[in-house]
Amino acid sequence: MAILFRFGNGNGDVAAVFNYQPNGDMMAVRLDSLENNMKLYQWVQGQPSVLKLAENVPTAMARWHDLSVTVSNGGTHVQGSLDGFQFIDADLATPVSGQVGAWAKTDTVVLFDSFVVDLSGE
Repeated sequence: MAILFRFGNGNGDVAAVFNYQPNGDMMAVRLDSLENNMKLYQWVQGQPSVLKLAENVPTAMARWHDLSVTVSNGGTHVQGSLDGFQFIDADLATPVSGQVGAWAKTDTVVLFDSFVVDLSGE
């Protein structure tokens, strides 16, 4: 999955959501421009937990960014990248399935240009 986006205000949070379930459980690779980090989150019964943290992720303002999430190995391996540079690499205990989407924090203004899901695994 790849999301092309640009922050429309000073700083903000944007995420690629995946493994979204009808009960609200989900996972996300979230980019925080204020803290310059990327996190792999999992929400279970409304409670978020950070599975992986990458610090010093460059999030320049006033330019387009490509946030990508790759799920492989039968749904048990997740990689998160920004602008072609990988920051998250994690193995999961159970395979992911479910819906996907884009997310932005309530006080974030973000422009989305494209949202692409490639099911071929390439």
